[in-house]
Parts: sequence; C-alpha cells; structure tokens
Amino acid sequence: MKIDVATVRRLLRECDFKSLFREQLGWDNYSAKLVIPQDGTTHSLAAIAEKRGFQVYTCPTIPDRPTRLKLDRQLTKSAREHLVIYVSPDRKEQLWEWVRREPDKPAASRDYRFNANQSGDLLIQKLEAIAISLDEEEKLSLPGVTTKIKSALDVEKITKRFYD
Repeated sequence: MKIDVATVRRLLRECDFKSLFREQLGWDNYSAKLVIPQDGTTHSLAAIAEKRGFQVYTCPTIPDRPTRLKLDRQLTKSAREHLVIYVSPDRKEQLWEWVRREPDKPAASRDYRFNANQSGDLLIQKLEAIAISLDEEEKLSLPGVTTKIKSALDVEKITKRFYD
C-alpha cells in the first residue's frame, strides 16, 4: 500500500501516532492503559492501535535497554504480539521497539530510532511495509500481521539476505 510520505513524516514529528496508524497505515482504533511497576518506578503504556490482535503502545519516556526488555516481558502477558513506541519527554526522540519471538529461539529486540530533526526515511519505509490496504483487510489474520511486522522490522533477516 502506498502511503503519503509527507503526511507520515509530519505525523511522526508531531508524535500523532493514532492518526498515523489509523489514517495512514489502515490499522484499527484501540484504547487501553497499562501501568507497569518496574524497579521502583511505574511506566505508563497507552494502546493506540491494533490489527487482528497485534497491538501498538506508546510510552512517554525512553528507558534504558534492560528496563525496556523487562517492560516487554510484562507487556507480553497482556499483549503477546505488540510494538512499543517510546517517546522522550520533549517529544524530539522516538524509539520504536518490536521483539521477535520464535519457537526454540531467544527473543530478539529490534529498535529503530527517530529524531524530529531527521527525515525519517528509513522508518517511513518500514511503516509503508506494515500499512494495510482495503484489499488485504478481509483475508488478514494475526499471523499475517505478525509476518508483515517481521518482514519490515527484522533487520537480521534483511542483513543476512543482503550478504547472501
């Protein structure tokens, strides 16, 4: 599905993820709040979109990597398949995190950073790959959404294919 790159870039810079996912990427409306206590701090996650059970959350801070991995383990109890967008308090930095889960393999975190001063072309290419067209909608399932996310965000697979 083709997306409006200029609009997507603007929505990324404005941190308007609800409009991004619903209006540009074809995802469904979803609202939920999770508060996860971690090491004496509480982290608030807000669900903004979903497609066939795959959920997208935002967090108003960018914790360090070990904390993010702990949060992911807690979030997985409520939403097995998910993507989390961490946003700095000044809303200039974003960290998009998806964790690949495969049987008999350790979980592998995939992180993508976006800075409001950058073009965001790499992230926009990845977002275009997870956009859902009306033609896909009827046949789409959770495994189908997960496959789209994996093909867009799993760097290891892309890098390996490049070197092969």
